[in-house]
Amino acid sequence: EFVERLTAGRNVTVHVPKVTLMIDPTLCSLILDNALSNAFKHGHPHSPDVTLTLRTRPIRQGIELDITITNAANRDRPVITEEYVKQVLAGELQRGPSTSAMSTYIGLQHSFMAAEAAHMQVSIKQRSEHVVFRLHGDVEQVAD
Repeated sequence: EFVERLTAGRNVTVHVPKVTLMIDPTLCSLILDNALSNAFKHGHPHSPDVTLTLRTRPIRQGIELDITITNAANRDRPVITEEYVKQVLAGELQRGPSTSAMSTYIGLQHSFMAAEAAHMQVSIKQRSEHVVFRLHGDVEQVAD
């Protein structure tokens, strides 16, 4: 239900098992909505090919949650490297000719802060032609 609301009205391929988890819906919505928006706004202009995948794995004290959002990269945008992300988070990235006029970088900054507040981790990397956004953390599963 959470993922259905999050992806409503967007052309997103979804791979999500039927599972009920205890997460902070406000923080997770902020993080994932921003990631989805960025995938469409900054990804490939004609074929963003956005996919959301949720995986869980039982661990000693709960469930390990891994949510990835992948999209086709826009070749006209800078490659997303670890250094690029560090500069965005530090507010040091300068606008260049390939910077989207719609980008303020604040969404990515907020996503990292929200993940920290939710005791989770966020990462974003570019692997060849695809951008991979990842939200990862340990959560509790609710019995059905």
